[in-house]
Amino acid sequence: MAADKNICVACSRKLTSKQKSLRFTSCGKRAHSKCIAWPDEELQLLRSGQIELSCCACNEQRKPSDNIVPTEGAPSVASPRDEEPFTPQPGDLDGHFGGLRELLLNAFQGISLLTDEVNTLRQESARLQREAAKNSSLQAAAISSLQDEVRALLSHLGRRKPQYPPLAPAMGDKATEAALTRAPPSVDTRKNLCASENASSPVSLLPATTNWASSAKERPGDTRRPVREVAVGANTSSAITSVPRRPARKALFVSRLHPDTSVPDVLGLVNSVVTDESAGCTRRKSKYPSYASFVCVFPNLRIARTYPGRLL
Repeated sequence: MAADKNICVACSRKLTSKQKSLRFTSCGKRAHSKCIAWPDEELQLLRSGQIELSCCACNEQRKPSDNIVPTEGAPSVASPRDEEPFTPQPGDLDGHFGGLRELLLNAFQGISLLTDEVNTLRQESARLQREAAKNSSLQAAAISSLQDEVRALLSHLGRRKPQYPPLAPAMGDKATEAALTRAPPSVDTRKNLCASENASSPVSLLPATTNWASSAKERPGDTRRPVREVAVGANTSSAITSVPRRPARKALFVSRLHPDTSVPDVLGLVNSVVTDESAGCTRRKSKYPSYASFVCVFPNLRIARTYPGRLL
């Protein structure tokens, strides 16, 4: 029996000290107050002694000495009387139904409020959907207009073709070889340049006692500075000599080569392109230590077969 006293008769769960419970005096069993599930009005009647309560086992045995006594923290319960059945009064039923009516009215009011809120939300959702459809249509129209402008611009650019200058004809290897082997023209400096047949300006002889101021006064309308005409023998000089220009025989490599590059590396690079075995290479002191500089000398530079024309 000691083990059964701590178990609820209705739910068969263990009772704790924090839970409200009822104890039956006849059998000593206990039950949760919430397991009875009576309304507050009936519980008040039960506490006031107007309603009798007993467990099922006590009702079967019909012991008139069974009583219900609340535990600590629970209200007192009157002792049940089996021989006098409970008969509810009309006033008690009216109070019970009045409470139910009030609860139903409150529920209906809450439902109406929720219905109004749902309708408002539906209207707002429809408005937002209409705005989104309108914005999407405007965006599609803007994109279509932009695409039309881009296509028009591309077609306009396609009609305008740039005017490139005609490409000069490429010089063949034979022309390059002839240009290299033919000696350049020499200038005879002993001949008077002013007496040349190709002189563009006429040559006039002026006396040594020409008065330049009187010549300017004779032309008062001409405000420009008088230009002195070239006299015969003014440019005659035998000190000027003309040397025919030849291709350079040296090439300077300053193309940011690695500092660890050596002379054999450069010679190997040159010999892979040029078939000149007499070409020499010398390392020079670079301005910065981050790269290396080399000087290559090509003695047979004027031989076209040694150096292809596309390299000159």
